[in-house]
Amino acid sequence: MNQPYLAVGGKIILAQNVLDLPSLSAAKEVTLINTVPTAIAQLLEIEAIPETVQTVNLAGEALSNQLVQKLYQQENIKNVYNLYGPSEDTTYSTFSLVPKGHHGQPSIGRPIANTQVYILDSFKQPVPLGTIGDLYIGGKGLARCYLNQPELTAEKFISNPFSNEPNAKLYKTGDLARYLPDGNIDFLGRGDNQVKLRGFRIELGEIEATLGTYPQVKQKVVKVWEDSYRNKRLVAYLVGENGPINTEDLRRFLGQKLPEYMIPALFVSLETLPLTPNGKIDRSSLPLPEIPWTSEQDFVPPHTQKEKILASIWQDVLRIKQVSRYDRFFEVGGDSILSIQVVARARQAGLKITPKQIFEYPTLAELATVADYSTAELAKQGLVTGIVPLTPIQLWFFEQNRAEMHHFNQSVLLEVPRHLKADLLAQSLRKLIEHHDALRLRFTVEEGQWQQVNEGMPEEVPFEVIDLSSIPQSQQGETLLAMATTQQASLNLSTGLLIKAVLLELAPYQPSRLLIIIHHLGVDGVSWRILLEDLLMTYQQLERGENVELPPKTIAFQDWALLLRDYGQGEKAKEPLDYWLTQPWLEARNLPVDDEAGKQYNTVATQ
Repeated sequence: MNQPYLAVGGKIILAQNVLDLPSLSAAKEVTLINTVPTAIAQLLEIEAIPETVQTVNLAGEALSNQLVQKLYQQENIKNVYNLYGPSEDTTYSTFSLVPKGHHGQPSIGRPIANTQVYILDSFKQPVPLGTIGDLYIGGKGLARCYLNQPELTAEKFISNPFSNEPNAKLYKTGDLARYLPDGNIDFLGRGDNQVKLRGFRIELGEIEATLGTYPQVKQKVVKVWEDSYRNKRLVAYLVGENGPINTEDLRRFLGQKLPEYMIPALFVSLETLPLTPNGKIDRSSLPLPEIPWTSEQDFVPPHTQKEKILASIWQDVLRIKQVSRYDRFFEVGGDSILSIQVVARARQAGLKITPKQIFEYPTLAELATVADYSTAELAKQGLVTGIVPLTPIQLWFFEQNRAEMHHFNQSVLLEVPRHLKADLLAQSLRKLIEHHDALRLRFTVEEGQWQQVNEGMPEEVPFEVIDLSSIPQSQQGETLLAMATTQQASLNLSTGLLIKAVLLELAPYQPSRLLIIIHHLGVDGVSWRILLEDLLMTYQQLERGENVELPPKTIAFQDWALLLRDYGQGEKAKEPLDYWLTQPWLEARNLPVDDEAGKQYNTVATQ
């Protein structure tokens, strides 16, 4: 990479650390600096960038626009480039000149000469404009292999399906990116920085990029932190432009830019971010966050009865030891999904609150002031049976031209103790099916239309035990996968229940596996926690010889479906109908597809 400079009579000055630049004898000869953003920020802070410097090349980390514009405040600096490229592609692959006065997150630009960049999905197909995908690089600068590492080479250097050249390769960088409308590339960080939190896939780089647009944020890192209760939370580590940042203002700012589940639960202010020897941010050295409620000194116990009820619910849902009356729901691990559970638990405890109120009144004390004692009648507690109207989402489901309606499942494979008693597990499952009426829904076609009915209790519980103790440990993974795949296809909407459970017993010295399969018409991501907690509670009560007592039922699915139907036929729901019916839908072009003949089939969840 240094040869072009030497070829035109330039001089290369190598510094062990860019912070050594001011002490070098040749410092005043430097016209171009090539380093990482963190290092140039430190040079800028100590006012150590030589006045002779005209160009700054930055690479190796995400670049913030604030840093770029600060560099331009030095009159001698004319050009700031954002460069991107892994070592496997001879250092740099794309470049972007970030102009003075630019707004927004700098892109990594376009490929340099003789380089191709592709953004592909998991099937190695190009993704649409603006869609996040894996970043692949091809071209003349690509390395041939990893020395003496054939397996890693085969994994990372794949055949280039877009090239006519024989033996052409693509390198899988492991980074995530998307193409912008102007043809530039938006870099979103490492693929291993993609996390799944409470059912949502989250790009940490996207959160960091948004934080970088907040004027008071100088440096930022977002990571997932797991506490001793195995609760995972997003934590943002921040260095402010002028000291600590007002996190309430920042939270409101992020609320306008990101969905709630992508807003960090905790913000940690630091004077500086830890760095590796080569000047990059050292994520592994970031300090553990201090949870607001951990300080006994600042703990203020709940005062009123409402506060005590809500505190108990927060402790249970968030799985934390104690709740101060001034704790904020989203700072102690709450999110939009958990707020729904808090609302449901509060209703069971006789308090009426809404998810919106949890957002508007985030502290325990504030929320208690708007919570009302509920006078609602208790929901039906017996076995609910009879015809149930299809809900809007169910109608949509049956309108889809799926090849296999019966196979649209959610499932869990749990590691359970070997001594788990199969008979008690079967009894527990029966109680679960009795308590949760939606698990007894059955769907049939009458005169060409799908209908659903809440059946009574089945004669047999959909539970079986499979002995896999003779399978060698080396083959267990493959066998479990094959067994689970077979069981997944065994549900039938018309002739059986929406649920099935299988206890897979391995060798006597190994834990067993419990596979629970439920059709998506009967369960969603929020429901699983409730179902599993009820299943565990039932099993423990039976094991102790106690009568089974589960939390009171909330509104029956049958009643909920009737309410939705009545609402849909009411005037309030019809108000916006004219707007949607008068839109020029026929003028909208269809998206191009690879398989024109097969486009009428919905292939969601067929794999």
